[in-house]
Amino acid sequence: MGGSNSKRKRQPSAPRLDATGFLMHEPDDLPCPSVAWVDQPTGTGVVTSYDNDPGGSPVTVTFYNALKYGEYTISVGDDIALTPEKKGEGTELCTVKAFYAVDDPDEPMRMTVRWFWRPEHLELEESGEKTGKHELFFTSSEDAHNSIDAIER
Repeated sequence: MGGSNSKRKRQPSAPRLDATGFLMHEPDDLPCPSVAWVDQPTGTGVVTSYDNDPGGSPVTVTFYNALKYGEYTISVGDDIALTPEKKGEGTELCTVKAFYAVDDPDEPMRMTVRWFWRPEHLELEESGEKTGKHELFFTSSEDAHNSIDAIER
């Protein structure tokens, strides 16, 4: 998976993930590394339901092109891994579509992502299509409002 700058690729730590990106241990609450926006904001906009509010309350956000995540810089357009919820699950793989700040003291840094799907995410058996064990599918499926804390550390 290529990002916009191959020098920025961050490889998951060996003890947490196997060679194919599957979590080998129960996820623990590792502290999030130091995180900071890179450069100046690129603009503002309105998103709805960033906190899963069923009413879809509009929220004003400030957009950024990149953030410093520990020793790494992650930019819009980079491919990243998000920590799975349970042992034996694969990391969730995605491309960053947007970074933004919200007025939320608990999780002020958010991102919108576009997903890659693994064969197990698809219902291909009914169609008879075969896939490679480690094949990924780039989708049009996007999710907004993901916390920066979800990035695999």
